[in-house]
Amino acid sequence: MQAPGHLREQARAIFSGEDKEHPPCQDCGGVHARACPRIRSVHTMINDQGIVVSREVTYWPPGQWEHHCIFWDDINDADD
Repeated sequence: MQAPGHLREQARAIFSGEDKEHPPCQDCGGVHARACPRIRSVHTMINDQGIVVSREVTYWPPGQWEHHCIFWDDINDADD
């Protein structure tokens, strides 16, 4: 399965520093269109003022999560 071309271009812009508004995923370090496939579950604690006070993330074990449609900072034209 090949990722959409616009996502590839967005990833290039993010990793080159051109797109400063959209950082890479904080959980897998890549760029993807949907929720991070590396995450198995997330539990977020919010206080009375609506401030996140803690975030517990459970990840899938290595090799057990989907890697397609994720771009990391090693994008090159040979992948096209």
